[in-house]
Amino acid sequence: MAIAAPEYPPVKLKLLPGLLICAASLSGQAQQAAPVAAGAEVKSFHSSILGRDETIHVLLPPGYRDPRNSAQVYATMYLLDGGKILGNRPGDLNLTEVLDRLVASGRIEPIIIVAVEEFPEDGGRRDEYLPYRDPIMAPNSPEPRGKVFPEFLVTELLPYVSSRYRVTADPRKTAIGGLSYSAIMALYALINKPATFQLALIESPSLQAGNGQLLRDTEHLVIAGKRIAVGIGTMEGGKGADPSINKLGVQIVGALVANLRSAYLPPEVRFTVDEGASHEASAWVRRIPDDLVFLFPAKP
Repeated sequence: MAIAAPEYPPVKLKLLPGLLICAASLSGQAQQAAPVAAGAEVKSFHSSILGRDETIHVLLPPGYRDPRNSAQVYATMYLLDGGKILGNRPGDLNLTEVLDRLVASGRIEPIIIVAVEEFPEDGGRRDEYLPYRDPIMAPNSPEPRGKVFPEFLVTELLPYVSSRYRVTADPRKTAIGGLSYSAIMALYALINKPATFQLALIESPSLQAGNGQLLRDTEHLVIAGKRIAVGIGTMEGGKGADPSINKLGVQIVGALVANLRSAYLPPEVRFTVDEGASHEASAWVRRIPDDLVFLFPAKP
């Protein structure tokens, strides 16, 4: 018999003016190389699984280099679309200072952020992050290669990072996160690598991938992680879209949340329904800080 999942009602937010970022523009902006975050350490290594060089930006918490903390290991978040989330290009989320303030104010525990750059070539995000073809945005594209990405994370990326930084090995303190297409990969990695990731940030997931296959994949989970933050706007399809399309988007993500909460070992789920928000940077900037507080609460 399934263990009853705790109830976390949707969090309602008010819309603030912001910049509209659609899935297509995310791919376009990914082609503009730029520093991800001031103060981040940039590393590159070759991935045999992906068949290319991979670049990451590692953002260390205050006090990491202090000799008094030399024995401390840190909770860690692996951010896909890391260039978009921490970057300082026009339209990027530029959340670096927000993360610093969350730690400095004691709202979250000190964490290490590993920002994984998105694949810069046209269609690269779709090919790399999607385990299933997108029947809406790219119905005639080749079958994407996303099914191998979790293996890259576990057998190449995490060992590379752990050999150089004091990241935790505890899956209950290890998060995977993303937005739009990369949110799909974060979800796919969460449910396929539960021994590695038990925290997840899933913003505006493109659940049309595989014609809803991830809804079927999550329908009868045994383990669904420890804590998961899920966010969606009520106008993800755009302010000019058919209202039924926007309503359907919220319903689909709500079905995903219901599946996660119905796992035999259910996680805590923070489900944010952002009233009036589109697929936009300002909505993600507004939601992600509270999501991080939920995922990495400061120790009492």
